[in-house]
Amino acid sequence: MAFDDELRRAVDTLSERLLDGHRQAVDEAVAAVRADSRTVDLSASQRLVDAVRAIDAGRTLTDILGTLVTCAAREASRVGVLLVRGEIVCGWRVIGFAGFGPSFPGDDNTRTIEMRHDAGGVITEALRSGAPASSDSAAPAFADLPHGLESFAVPLIMGGQIIAVLYADHGAGELWTGTLEVLARHAARCLEALTAATAARALTERPEMPPIARHDDPDHADEAVAQRYARLLVSEIKLYHGAAVMAGIQEGDLATRLGGEIAHARSLYDQRVAPALQERTDYFHTELVRTLANGDAALLEVKT
Repeated sequence: MAFDDELRRAVDTLSERLLDGHRQAVDEAVAAVRADSRTVDLSASQRLVDAVRAIDAGRTLTDILGTLVTCAAREASRVGVLLVRGEIVCGWRVIGFAGFGPSFPGDDNTRTIEMRHDAGGVITEALRSGAPASSDSAAPAFADLPHGLESFAVPLIMGGQIIAVLYADHGAGELWTGTLEVLARHAARCLEALTAATAARALTERPEMPPIARHDDPDHADEAVAQRYARLLVSEIKLYHGAAVMAGIQEGDLATRLGGEIAHARSLYDQRVAPALQERTDYFHTELVRTLANGDAALLEVKT
């Protein structure tokens, strides 16, 4: 009997030790999971902050959209910005899609993404609603996404007009779509601010603009004023036709795509600036190259 009691106490002691060990292991596992969770959360938050700062640093439309795609690729395996051109949506830059290149002018791409508004699944929904769209069964055809994986699209709205769409799939974590929405909305605001600031700088100079030399006064031509007027005219083109500017840079047909707007601005410039001043320096063309074509004069050559 005494032996049975001693054995029972020994078993109870061993059981308690095993239970304590199990509890400790469970506590350690829970602590590790919580630590990992905090690390993941902090990492995701830091990526978002870094991405917003990087987009803020963009100084051109190309810089901002290119940074958006690069930062989005940290949240999802396959991402891309597609430009809206009338009833067509075409790829501008993509990452992670086999067979599709970066889609920058001059790149050697094997295929180009191009589709109608009504053939793009979540992209079509985002364009229709003007709001983010997600689905596990309505990916666009070019994505070739296995059933059950989520696809996501968010429109980039500039001046009340959808100029592009950010598409992504194969996202990581639970908050990847929310992060991409924040980045896309921030990029759109930066695009608006960039074009508006350029136009505003020129507009603020407009009321103080002295008369520009006419035919009978070539010797007193004010070259600084002519430069400001050219900057104003070109900035207004970029402000009100931002989507066409980006598409023209991508396709290399800026002069053809915006021929009417450029011709109208040129007419206004010619009416105000004396021929004698224009013969010395064509400030209007210089501003077209600098502001509209991002320094690439070849983009302003009319394709034949």
